[in-house]
Amino acid sequence: EVIPVRETASLTFFTIGLVLAGSGSILYCLTTVTVLLVEGDLLHGFWRKRMERSVAQLKDHVIVAGIGSTGYHVVRELLDGGDAVVIIEKRPEKVEVLVREFGESLPVIQGDALDDAHLHAAGIERAKGLVATVETDRDNLFLCLSARQIRDDVRIVSKMVDPAASSKFHKVGVDAVVSPSLMGARRLAIEIDRPEMLSFLDAVTARSDESLELAELHVDAKSPLSGQTLREANLRDRSNCLVIGVRPNPTASYEYNPGGNATIPPQATLLILGETSEVEKMRRWVLG
Repeated sequence: EVIPVRETASLTFFTIGLVLAGSGSILYCLTTVTVLLVEGDLLHGFWRKRMERSVAQLKDHVIVAGIGSTGYHVVRELLDGGDAVVIIEKRPEKVEVLVREFGESLPVIQGDALDDAHLHAAGIERAKGLVATVETDRDNLFLCLSARQIRDDVRIVSKMVDPAASSKFHKVGVDAVVSPSLMGARRLAIEIDRPEMLSFLDAVTARSDESLELAELHVDAKSPLSGQTLREANLRDRSNCLVIGVRPNPTASYEYNPGGNATIPPQATLLILGETSEVEKMRRWVLG
């Protein structure tokens, strides 16, 4: 005590009040911090469990690993196309952006995509494809190699920063690589020289019920097309679609602008062009 407070009643009561207020403030701060920590962990735990249950119900979905500028647009395109998507992203701020943009129902695995445990959590055993869009080519290579070791039949597509690394990606089993910078440069050049062609391509690739659609139709042994020629199949009478390519089997190359004598064997793939409604009509008939 710097001054003799006990000799004055008012100073004594002031000191008592100061002690109580100070102790109460400290206790309140500690309680608030504890509640924030506990509730944060609990909420994150509930959110993680909900995501795990959502992913466990999915099949034939697409895993997008890494959400930068490229991955964000990949997610939007896949969702617009009707695909089920599971995202792996380790940065909390990116996860928050995804939740705000697409809603809490979008399955998101918060973690490092280079960890096999997160690939399993995203349901890679049941997925139809993986899109690798993490930041560097090195990380994308490692991710694709890990995914290929887990499943040898899943389709893997990767972003590529350096076009010279293309051969390395194919060596680890990547089905296709895309360089955003190279694709952007080509687009800019074609916009100058052949803008009409891009208008057609945009119409084909647009996500619209009224647009043209370029689609692959896979023919199995049970299909009514199996074993017929294009002339015998008479596809133009079935729907207003144009067959612009035939691939006899999954390992062969496409024969473009095929003639009427081109055969459609089992396991063939037809590349057709038409309005979305006509393509859907053709798909139902080909699948029997």
